[in-house]
Amino acid sequence: MFKLSSTGTIEWQKSIGGTEEDYAYSIQQTTDGGYVVAGISYSTDGDVTSNHGTWDCWVVKLDSTSTIEWQKSLGGIGEEGGNSIQQTTEGGYVVTGYSNSTDGDVTGNHGNRDYWVVKLTSTGIIEWQKSLGGTGVDLAGFIQQTTDGGYVVIGYSFSTGGDVMGNQGGSDYWVVKLSSTVGVNEITELNEFSVYPNPTSDQITLKANHQLVGAFYTIYDNMGKTVLSGQINAPQTVIELGNLSGGIYLFSIGENKQSFKVIKN
Repeated sequence: MFKLSSTGTIEWQKSIGGTEEDYAYSIQQTTDGGYVVAGISYSTDGDVTSNHGTWDCWVVKLDSTSTIEWQKSLGGIGEEGGNSIQQTTEGGYVVTGYSNSTDGDVTGNHGNRDYWVVKLTSTGIIEWQKSLGGTGVDLAGFIQQTTDGGYVVIGYSFSTGGDVMGNQGGSDYWVVKLSSTVGVNEITELNEFSVYPNPTSDQITLKANHQLVGAFYTIYDNMGKTVLSGQINAPQTVIELGNLSGGIYLFSIGENKQSFKVIKN
């Protein structure tokens, strides 16, 4: 990638990736003057620190001079790719593309390739992810946050079942509107848990149904660093936060990697 001046002069250029194939498909300037890039990666070295299997969706955050601030490989053992990324109104990121995995970061695959939408925090931590599609090939090409806080996703679909209705034959143009609470709704419907008190000063109690007993949780600070982790060992699990400084923390739970914020006074 390269940055041009208003008269077309190269101000800087940057090659990022590893020894395998890595491609960038979408870039957006961010509110801090930097850039966020989405594409695909097959590498496990160089600028790429992890890979789930084959092609991963690869998201890279650059500062205004093209220095990498953080990078994140997203996916499972199958093939994933990021075709469109956008900074959201609260400072996080939403990326869409495709996935045919059923493990790793991906849940809910309908068969073959699905639209895959992933919401990230400002430091690249997954807040929620969603697979959309049917048993055929479905591939998302672009995502846009809407004025109501939701998202509209466009691409193409060969499917006739699952989330897809009314295929006209072959490949159809497929438009999907997601609500602003897509992640919260998935937490409630799939996991049925609550946390209290929030805000808190010393500890929180996680109340969960039996499906979450045995699942693991991770708590991140606002820089994406893991500060606490553990296992949900009972329908009501008390988590001590007394050693943490005041601030906002991201709590990620279970195989679905759904997340919510905890405020510590």
